[in-house]
Amino acid sequence: MERIEVDVVLTTYKKPESLRKQLDAVKAQTLKPANIYLYQDGIDSYYRIVLEKEILQEFSDVRIADSNGGVWKRFQYAWEIVKSPYVCIFDDDAVPGKRWLENCYGQMRQREGIYGTNGILLTGDDNYPLIGSSKDRRIGWMNPNQETAMVDFVGHAWFLKTEWLTYMFEGTSEISDQYKYVGEDMCLSCQCSLHGINTYVPPHPFEHPEMWGALPKSSKRFGVTEVAVSASSSNHQLMNDVLKKMRKRGWEIVFERDRVYYEHLEAVCEKEQADKGRRVLQTIHRLWDEGKDIYLYGAGAYGELFYQYLRQNRLKIKAFIVSNPVKDKKLFDIPIISVDDFLRSCDECVIIFSLNEFYHDEIRKKLEGYQQIKLYPAETDVVLYSELVEIMRGALSQTTSKQI
Repeated sequence: MERIEVDVVLTTYKKPESLRKQLDAVKAQTLKPANIYLYQDGIDSYYRIVLEKEILQEFSDVRIADSNGGVWKRFQYAWEIVKSPYVCIFDDDAVPGKRWLENCYGQMRQREGIYGTNGILLTGDDNYPLIGSSKDRRIGWMNPNQETAMVDFVGHAWFLKTEWLTYMFEGTSEISDQYKYVGEDMCLSCQCSLHGINTYVPPHPFEHPEMWGALPKSSKRFGVTEVAVSASSSNHQLMNDVLKKMRKRGWEIVFERDRVYYEHLEAVCEKEQADKGRRVLQTIHRLWDEGKDIYLYGAGAYGELFYQYLRQNRLKIKAFIVSNPVKDKKLFDIPIISVDDFLRSCDECVIIFSLNEFYHDEIRKKLEGYQQIKLYPAETDVVLYSELVEIMRGALSQTTSKQI
């Protein structure tokens, strides 16, 4: 690949535990960044987070704020510090796949624009989407897209020409001062659109999470604050207020510019959601077809749910695995065995997690080193565990309704 200069700006606030994982992911990029910078926002409270000197030394520059500057300051920092022609700015909860920068730059060569990993589609002046609502139109890591999609604005990661950051701060100081914690994502896309620059989500192929700007498991784990902000009714009103102000500046949204294209993207979102269930089943069948025995780890409510789903799809399990010792117990006439008994005699097999996600990491550590065991979902799986549970519940409820 040709040599290009791109800098990365990471942000840390109240979740320093994500920084190491982010930094490692950025360093592993196939398109190596020229510089990696860090903006540490301050906390207006009785405590502060002091990062270890060892990790700070891994950055080309670090700016540590004394007080909370809000969501806009990292962009201002990038505007001031970055000298490379391209920049990628990350939220503190976005851990990218290793080909993310390559993916963005490849798309940038075909059509210039802002590229991000979580695209938002709007329908009017008072329609900032609430997460999980019927009007939630998101494209990218939360709803994989096979082809590049033009959207109204993006979040979690922003790849763009560095010079475009200038547009973000043209006459917008009143908005950034008034709305400290929201609106920077809309402002960037709005201001750039006034200069003829569109916003896109590059392909997030379901089968290639290495191209994604945020890996779902990490983003969900570290992104609790972001979800809380988006779901808060007071913050949602602030977002709508910023949206109205941006619209008054002449921001024309996709819904108005090309209704046919908007409806196409809406259909794509719905199809991708429906296809997740099919892909889940394909993955499990592929593991079965490789001749591996299937075990369910967990014999509680999830264990029963997963067993019924597998049985409905004519897939048999060899046993349920539980963490604590058991003796001569069965569920659905299937043996329940302890993990220690399983490990003493385990052969090539697949284990499907069928218990609360809280315990998954602990179990993964116990099973690491056993190369003959495949775990599902895998660490890099693009279907969130909560989605997997809902897919199985939905499939079983459809079967029940058909029988009735």
